[in-house]
Amino acid sequence: MKKRLDELETVVLGCGRDASRRQKIVSHHLKADGTVVTDEDLSITETLSSCIGRLFPDANIVSEEKVIKPFDRNAELTFVFDPIDGTDSYSQGMMLWCIGVGILDRERRPVGSLIYLPFPSDGVIIRTDPGDDDVYMAGERLQLPLEKSGSLNEIAIGSSAIRLLPLSRLSCKFRAYGSALLHSLMPVLYHGVDGGITPPCYVWDIAPAHAIVIKAGLDYQYVDGEAFVYDDDLLIRRSKFLKPILIGDERFRNSMIDVFS
Repeated sequence: MKKRLDELETVVLGCGRDASRRQKIVSHHLKADGTVVTDEDLSITETLSSCIGRLFPDANIVSEEKVIKPFDRNAELTFVFDPIDGTDSYSQGMMLWCIGVGILDRERRPVGSLIYLPFPSDGVIIRTDPGDDDVYMAGERLQLPLEKSGSLNEIAIGSSAIRLLPLSRLSCKFRAYGSALLHSLMPVLYHGVDGGITPPCYVWDIAPAHAIVIKAGLDYQYVDGEAFVYDDDLLIRRSKFLKPILIGDERFRNSMIDVFS
């Protein structure tokens, strides 16, 4: 599998660097639901779905922009990808976007991730493979799991979550990065970010980062304390999940659940 994932990484990196070069000239329009889509979203969707289908012909593929193939409940692997997470930021020329590919096993557990970040310099890949406990950034192993202080100083948050939750109960700083995947990754990459909150969105907005989050000693959980699972609504019916998600270690999640209960 490693050789096939190496090839997929090369394709994701190429897509990311091409998207970075084309960012200033790419055209965009609004979808029926009012969200932004660019030509690059559609191009990357075709490239990644073709690559994954060739390398893993028996796997499920779940993507934002279109239904690639019928969902097989017995497939060993499910690839969930977002061609550009943070499309609105991307279309405005900002650096707050990424390309994310997540891998679920037959039991729908997150086991692998490939994420392209357009920074620093020419962009990097963050990756973890099924069966590997380590996470790599630009080929270098990250020192994980992170030890958090337990205090609430800074939280990465999706902008629409500000309207959904009583945040005035908290005195910490909130950082909105314009990408659900970045909100999941920030507590992994930076010690000073205690956790994240993602508002209701879709499976491709969160699944690509989930394996990295778990291997960093963190996890996802609904804000009311319910466990987060990849059910048929998310993967087959392509529905939004209905409650905000917490991203952090158990201590962070429990403190947030207490605050918002």
